[in-house]
Amino acid sequence: MNKTGETFELDFSKMNHIDANLASVLASIKYRLEQRRCKLIVRLAGATFYTFKRNGFISYSNGKPNDLSVADERESTIPLRVFRPDEDEPFTQYLKKDFFGHRGATALTKTEVDRLINHFSEIYQNVFMHANTTEPVFACGQFFPSKGELKFTLVDLGDGFLKKVHEKTGGQISSEASAIQWALLGNTTRDVAKFGPGGGVLKSIREYCKQHNGSILIVSGADYCNAGAGPIESGKLACPFSGSIVNLVLRNL
Repeated sequence: MNKTGETFELDFSKMNHIDANLASVLASIKYRLEQRRCKLIVRLAGATFYTFKRNGFISYSNGKPNDLSVADERESTIPLRVFRPDEDEPFTQYLKKDFFGHRGATALTKTEVDRLINHFSEIYQNVFMHANTTEPVFACGQFFPSKGELKFTLVDLGDGFLKKVHEKTGGQISSEASAIQWALLGNTTRDVAKFGPGGGVLKSIREYCKQHNGSILIVSGADYCNAGAGPIESGKLACPFSGSIVNLVLRNL
């Protein structure tokens, strides 16, 4: 899409349900379009509209990103937040207070919470070290009490997985799906000489998910991979996403 000044519409008004954690994806699309002087209209209705109002997406779409004045009487939403590259500490506090401090996470032990906070803090930092972007990161979550599921979706607008992995492997990895799988298996593009030891965070999250019946789904470009208790599954999107999405699902909560 190269044209400016256009208006795009996403009409979900006939849908009975959309996972509210996906507000981070919609917010990132809105941000990207506005950077190109375009406009995005998102149509929601019924219960879905009120859920997206409680998590702050409706106010964000109206230009008020920090307005969470609507009470979440169901205590199911985890607010939509937008973080700049230098907001490591606010992001960590968001994880502690809003996500892992949510009633949906009370079954997790302190050790599990600390480990997952460290993992997602590293993912956040990796966006700006490896994805060649200064654009913000978008985060949102949702608790589904009837299912005992807690979901968290983190979105960035960087280069995605393939570019750095392709360079790191000398061209051996040549598809987004292969690059995602490469990272899920514990490989890293981290420059140890420059940033010190680390990396392999996605493998650690995958191992946690395997042990606790969770799953992690990653989108990069036109490909996605889903890793749970079984083998890594991959597939294609109808349209490529300009960036990457990490979607965590915690179950049996």
